[in-house]
Amino acid sequence: MVKAMNTIEILEHICTFLAPIDVLQLQMVNKKWRSLVVHSPQLSPHLFVEPQWSHSAINFQLLLLAVPGLEIKRDGPVHLGQWVEVRMSLAAAKEILATARKNKITSLRPVPPILLLRLNFADLFITQPPLKGMQAFLVDAHDVSRETATPEDQQTVAPKAHAKMSCDAGITLGFLAEVTEWMFEKRERPLQAENHQDKVAVFKAIVSYCVQSDAAPRMRSATRTVTEIESLQ
Repeated sequence: MVKAMNTIEILEHICTFLAPIDVLQLQMVNKKWRSLVVHSPQLSPHLFVEPQWSHSAINFQLLLLAVPGLEIKRDGPVHLGQWVEVRMSLAAAKEILATARKNKITSLRPVPPILLLRLNFADLFITQPPLKGMQAFLVDAHDVSRETATPEDQQTVAPKAHAKMSCDAGITLGFLAEVTEWMFEKRERPLQAENHQDKVAVFKAIVSYCVQSDAAPRMRSATRTVTEIESLQ
């Protein structure tokens, strides 16, 4: 047993059977277990199940999921902060929302424990501490002008935002997926379905290092709003 617990691969596999709250508590055992949870592709998503408002903004974490068509990354730095960018295809949005439907438990009968351990991607926060607002774009999926532009020119090549999103309880992956579907429906409806692969939804926000950590628990509104900035017709 001791040998098994000292083998990273075996320990990681055992931990995948734990509930998300238990995985979060593993971080407090020691540095080895903290490193295991943070760097394991199988365990790290559990860090984004519950909002960690007291987490330092300077050392913010990004959700990493192996979903085709989904990319969450750090973008360019700003004064006392950092841009965060999420790129999501329509196919990725449908896959994320599908996990919510698959994991929704409607029966009152006892549920097998394995079903309770499955992560619902749609409910995961994209950063820790969570973001409370983002801007939404719909751009050409093959346009790399933003990535290849110099810092001085990035503002000129950036597309105009289509909408602003906000949720005081934190932006989740499911919220982004719903807005992605909305933007595709609103703008791409006249096009053939095969043309959807030529577009991608982009979401951007600034993580401000000046924001004080909120360690005190308090009620946060889960009301989500999407404000359209320009007509997508």
